Amino acid sequence: MNRRTFDNKLCVIPQHYELLKVRLEKGSGPKHRVQVGHGEATLLTVAAVQALEAVRQLSEHPSMAGEPALQIVVALHAGAVIYGNVGAADRLDFTVIGPAVNLVSRVENVAKALDEPIVVTDDFAQTYGGSLRSLGVHQFRGVAKPRELFSAAAVAEPE
Repeated sequence: MNRRTFDNKLCVIPQHYELLKVRLEKGSGPKHRVQVGHGEATLLTVAAVQALEAVRQLSEHPSMAGEPALQIVVALHAGAVIYGNVGAADRLDFTVIGPAVNLVSRVENVAKALDEPIVVTDDFAQTYGGSLRSLGVHQFRGVAKPRELFSAAAVAEPE
């Protein structure tokens, strides 16, 4: 991918950043509980739909003529994470770690394999409460219990 293509594809990210923020309950140190209620789950799902649409529109932009279309999948899960700067003083990376991050990474791989644009876990689906289509129960490496996954591809933006 050339630099122009990368810059064109990258421009979609800031447009959706504000929609992807969630409330944090203050804790001690870098560990915080990510509180995702029904309202946040709905906003996150709508943001995922909007991101998919923005990527589709970006692929149709004249500056993308002759370039391969960008394709993305979105995996959503509700769970506890630890976040913060990790590394040495001369090289810090802001990152998120924990079992929830590991699970959502594996869900992302399932989304790619099933060619499903938006896949959510059973925990996220319970918080969301909206209409979703089951993709069955899946066992993931490093995760004790099997998890039911759902497709949110048919979710429409609110008017």
